[in-house]
Parts: sequence; structure tokens; C-alpha cells
Amino acid sequence: MAEVLAKSPDELLLEGRFAKFVLGSQEDEGTLFSHSQSNIIMTAQLAIYTSSRISSPAQTTRTSQN
Repeated sequence: MAEVLAKSPDELLLEGRFAKFVLGSQEDEGTLFSHSQSNIIMTAQLAIYTSSRISSPAQTTRTSQN
């Protein structure tokens, strides 16, 4: 059953009358972020890259690898 919007979408949004949803797909996921990650091949490099792009200071923890 179809419903008709009584008001324009921008008015409904301003009134807080909207439905949250996630739109997207996993195809090619992460490509946008990978372009600026040139030559990250070591864990330490990844930690530096990640912490430099997080708005709040990142807490680092040393982990052991098996």
C-alpha cells in the first residue's frame, strides 16, 4: 500500500519526521580511504596513519602477534 507525503521531504526532515536507513553496498568498500594510504605495509605505519586521522588522540596498545 502506497502512502502520500503530506509535506515536502525537507519540511518533514526539519520536523524530525524521517526514517533512518543505511544505503550502500560492500562492493569496492574502502577504496575511497585506500587512495591516501600509500605504502603502508607495517603495523607501526598503520598505527601512525590511523592515529593521525582520528580527531581525538588515539590510545595505542602493544599487542603480540602469533
